Amino acid sequence: MAELFRYRARDRTGKVVEGTIEANSSQAVIGQLRAQNLIVTKVEKATTKTNFKLPFSEKMVKTKDLAIFSRQFSTMIDAGVPLLRALTILQVQVENLTLQAALKEVIKDLERGMTLSEAMARHPKVFPIMYTSMIEAGEVGGVLEEVLERMANHFEKEDEIKEKVKSALTYPTVVFSMAILAVIFMLVFVLPSFIGIFEGMDMELPAPTLFVIALSNMLTGYWYIHIGMLILTVYLFRRFLNDPKGKRMIDKIVLKAPVFGDLQKKLIISRFSRTLGTLLKSGVPIITSIEVVKKTTANTLMIESLEKAKNSIRDGQGLSDPLRDSGVFTPMALHMIAVGEETGELDMLLEKISFFYDREIDNAVSKLSSALEPIIMVVMGVIIGGIVISFLLPMVAMFDGI
Repeated sequence: MAELFRYRARDRTGKVVEGTIEANSSQAVIGQLRAQNLIVTKVEKATTKTNFKLPFSEKMVKTKDLAIFSRQFSTMIDAGVPLLRALTILQVQVENLTLQAALKEVIKDLERGMTLSEAMARHPKVFPIMYTSMIEAGEVGGVLEEVLERMANHFEKEDEIKEKVKSALTYPTVVFSMAILAVIFMLVFVLPSFIGIFEGMDMELPAPTLFVIALSNMLTGYWYIHIGMLILTVYLFRRFLNDPKGKRMIDKIVLKAPVFGDLQKKLIISRFSRTLGTLLKSGVPIITSIEVVKKTTANTLMIESLEKAKNSIRDGQGLSDPLRDSGVFTPMALHMIAVGEETGELDMLLEKISFFYDREIDNAVSKLSSALEPIIMVVMGVIIGGIVISFLLPMVAMFDGI
């Protein structure tokens, strides 16, 4: 007897499709949806409500974990280990608990008749859309081990760049934080002990000293107001970022910022080129590839350009012109993309662009770290020195008067 089932699926462009369908079983539903070229991510009886959640599902799987898993999975498939057996072995040995739980569910779905890409697509927090799109291309082309190898290389490079940027910013951030704490400590705990001495002096205090005293009194007497203002500022800033216009404005400012803007542009070009090149080389159609890249991009201006690029390609035009409008891409990158389109070797040239800008990122990160450290030291030295001098000015004036 036919029953009503509720389903969720994705079409070839990654768009989510939901609805209900009558069938004798969930397998029949999957079969009907596959016939419509849809990738099934969820099927359940319409009368039931499931709140299935993976253990630790709120925790994202790190890029490094995906790189290691992909490398091991590729090696096992290349060695001739059957798919289910390979996943069963990997499910036991992976260290990340979220990934482990997801693989357990993937194995169950494979045993029910789902394809690997369909099973992985049910866990978007674990396997991003780029991952499932490439797995699907690997399944269709019969080159799953090659696709997994490419993804391992891709995620390893992503993790490497992320770590370089993080390590370059860690030291300046720590120095800046410690300096701010030192200033607050001086104003809240050290200066108040001098205020009594200054008040006992029968003299007019210099303007810098009066300013620092007022700052100290403001911090010690109205600390709760400052905490409230800080919380309100963070809240309003988050609201501003969640607003599309606000996010676009911030993205535009970041791209135009000295030093940071240049690094951000290089990071965007590198990631775009690597991701799109990897997808195209794996056999994913260009429209689908651009949609995947768009969903993995955070910059609003870049997202707008990718949407224009997708429409441009649908109309039989090129990719480079819409990308130029983003204000992110350099003339060299745009020229190489145009040449790739003309010669039919876009994936290869995107790989070359990515390689070039990876080296540029290394240089930019080194310059950023070198520029930030002395600037922070000088600025904080001036602030702390100014506070110390403001302590000493009344004493110097008092001794001069003796």
